[in-house]
Amino acid sequence: MDEYHIKHTPWYQASVKAFSDKAAKQDLARPDDPNSTSNPDMVVAARLRPVMEDEVAAGLIQGVFLRKSGNGAVDIHQVRKHIKPLGPPTLISTSVRLDRAYGPEDTSEQIYQDLVQPLVPWAWGGGVSTMFAYGQTGSGKTFTVSAIEKLVAQSLMNGDLEGDRKVFACIIELAGNSSFGMPIEILLAEHNLG
Repeated sequence: MDEYHIKHTPWYQASVKAFSDKAAKQDLARPDDPNSTSNPDMVVAARLRPVMEDEVAAGLIQGVFLRKSGNGAVDIHQVRKHIKPLGPPTLISTSVRLDRAYGPEDTSEQIYQDLVQPLVPWAWGGGVSTMFAYGQTGSGKTFTVSAIEKLVAQSLMNGDLEGDRKVFACIIELAGNSSFGMPIEILLAEHNLG
């Protein structure tokens, strides 16, 4: 981390705490957001991974926080340098409210039980559900999705669901302009799509 951010870490932490305290009071005063609408057919959730030991050792600071109220609000903070070289830093904060928000202490099993397990009987009956995992490299997408895939497979195969079914699985991972390690142009050309 650069000198500027290291120098202003205590200020940043105090500013984030002040923001969090104010947000907590607002959450108590107004637990339901009148501007939010819910769609029963779609759930938007986020999982905040723990800060890794090497990140702490490098002096990196956490920039995303879940609200303690458990209302699905996520606060995102960023330190900005002042335009004047010696000016004080500025804290830029953004808040979003999601249907669910999970912290570092929440397990993949909890996320599965809350979000995915209710869809397993639907899939067993022939329904289709889609889960997207989106985020920066290293944010924990593969860690979470791999665990959820395993739990879905266990639920489908453990014999608790009525009837017999043929089960087909399709897992596609796209990274940049490639799939399965091959440039997308080659894949499209091989299938006469490009």
